[in-house]
Amino acid sequence: RCVYSSVSEGCAVLNSLRFRQHEAPTDILGVLKSVTELINDESAVPVEDVQISWLGDAIHAAIGSYEIVANVTHSDKKRRCYATLVQVHDTNECVTSGQWRHKCHPPAECIN
Repeated sequence: RCVYSSVSEGCAVLNSLRFRQHEAPTDILGVLKSVTELINDESAVPVEDVQISWLGDAIHAAIGSYEIVANVTHSDKKRRCYATLVQVHDTNECVTSGQWRHKCHPPAECIN
């Protein structure tokens, strides 16, 4: 169930963006890119400019759900408001690969 704040009242609701913690945007530019791609995928009119805001903590790959409100100017010069949720799910550092993988030395055991 999606519950949006009064900030997004009257905005078109987009699909949620879902990320594993190690793949989630870690800064405002990453969030902006993901939201812009989502709007372009779901809108018939290309995006020209996007301004985003959200309530709560900064994302920075923190686990949780974050409401994003995007005020968009499309190529037809019409302004529209969109709302979506960015959902960041836990990465199991014991089984993932790359820099997020925990490397425990024996006799230690990795516990997520």
